[in-house]
Amino acid sequence: MLLQLIPRNFVERYWKDVSNPISLRLPNDSVCKMFWVRWGDEIWLQDWKRFARSLRCGDLLVFQYKGGSDFNVTIFDDSKLEIDYSNMICIDEQEAKESDEDGYVKITNEEANRNRKGNGKKAKKCSKIVDANKRSCTDSHPDENPNFTLKLSRFSVEGDTLRLRIPTWFSKEYMNELLQRNAMIRSVDEEMAWGVSLYLDESNRNFTMGAGWKSFSREHNLQVGDVCKFEMTQREPLSFTITIVPATKEPCPEQFQENQRVQENSETSPVEDMGYVGNNYGEGISRSCPNHDSESPNLHNKFEVFVTSLDKLVIPSELLKRHNISNGNSVELKVGEGTWFVEVSYNQYLDYGWFTEGWKEFVRECKVKIGDTCLFEMIDVQNHVFKFSIILDV
Repeated sequence: MLLQLIPRNFVERYWKDVSNPISLRLPNDSVCKMFWVRWGDEIWLQDWKRFARSLRCGDLLVFQYKGGSDFNVTIFDDSKLEIDYSNMICIDEQEAKESDEDGYVKITNEEANRNRKGNGKKAKKCSKIVDANKRSCTDSHPDENPNFTLKLSRFSVEGDTLRLRIPTWFSKEYMNELLQRNAMIRSVDEEMAWGVSLYLDESNRNFTMGAGWKSFSREHNLQVGDVCKFEMTQREPLSFTITIVPATKEPCPEQFQENQRVQENSETSPVEDMGYVGNNYGEGISRSCPNHDSESPNLHNKFEVFVTSLDKLVIPSELLKRHNISNGNSVELKVGEGTWFVEVSYNQYLDYGWFTEGWKEFVRECKVKIGDTCLFEMIDVQNHVFKFSIILDV
C-alpha cells in the first residue's frame, strides 16, 4: 500500500474537522474517496496509488480545502502547465489488509514495480531525490537510487532495544530536508513493508531507525555480520528496499556496486559496521568478540570497537551490567606499562554506555585514529582494568 503524508502545518490548523474518508475532486469532476490514518502527530492517506497512478515525476499538486472532508485538486506538469485530466479516473480498489500490531502494511509486487519504474511505456525516475519544486526526471538505471550498505553489529540485531544508524553522509545528502519522522522498509524479495520511526542526532545530523526495526530484524532473522543494502525508492513517504546478504555468504563484488559519487563524498566507508547510536549517542561502534569457544569465560570480557569519533566511544551495556560498572565509575586502560583512567557514562533508560571523561586524552596520547579497530580485554575484574590494543589489518 502506497501512503501519502499530509503537511503537518495543515493538519494542525484544519484536520480536527476532517472525517474519514476524504474526497479529492479533480477539475473533470472525477472524485476519489480516500481513507486516512493517524500516526502520532502525522496524517497519512492510505492507498495513495489509486490517485497517483496517472501522476508523473515532477507534477505539482495543489489541494484546495473546501471544508468538511472535501478537497479540490489541481495538477500542473513540470512545465507548470495544467495537465489534461481526460484520462484521470480514480479507480476504487480493495484496501490492502493492515496490521497495527507490528507496524507493517502490505505492498503488492505491482505497486513495488511502479514505485521503481514510474508510468508510461518508458521507465522514468528522478535522477536525484530532492525538493519537489526542484525535481527533474531523466532515464536512468535503477541502481542509481540513493543507497548505502551496512554490515550489521550486535546492537542492530541483539537485545531488547535495537537501533540502526543511517550513515551521516547519507543523512546529510538525502534526508536533510526530511519532514516526517517515519519510514517504510521492505526486503526486496517480499511484499510486506514495515513502519519504522526515525530519530535525529542533532550533533551529528544523522538519523537512526528505532521503533519497528526490531520487528523487521526479528522477522528476517538478521545476524551479526549480515550485510544490508538500503535503497531509497521514494522520498515522501520515505521508503527503502533492503537487500540482505547473510554473514555466511560472501557477496559478489558486483552485488553491492555503489553509486560512484556517493563513494567519493562519503565520510565513512560504504560498508560500515554500525553500532547502537541515536539521540545524544556517542560515536564509536562496539561489539563483543565472536564466541569461538563457548566454554572460555575470558571471551565474555572482551569487546572490539570500530572507532568513528575521537570524542566518545560506545561500549556494550551487558559488559557494564555483568561487572557492576555504573554511571560515573572509572575504568583503567593499560597499554604496555602506561595507565589511563576513563570515566563511564551509562543511560539506563536507553540501555547503552560510553567512555567520556579522559577518553580524548587517551586517544591522543595512544595515537588512536578514526577507522581503527580496537580490542578491550578485561584483565582485572575487581578493579575494572582493561588491556587495550589496536587490531592491525594483515
